[in-house]
Amino acid sequence: MLRSRVTVFGILNLTEDSFFDESRRLDPAGAVTAAIEMLRVGSDVVD
Repeated sequence: MLRSRVTVFGILNLTEDSFFDESRRLDPAGAVTAAIEMLRVGSDVVD
């Protein structure tokens, strides 16, 4: 069954060895800020 709605995932990397530099957040405050921004702009889930 196909869903009629797309789910958007925001990906947040908390490790130094992440392959995608722009998604890295190494400090807790930066991670929370990034997650809130992902939700603000439309992510349904932050992983």
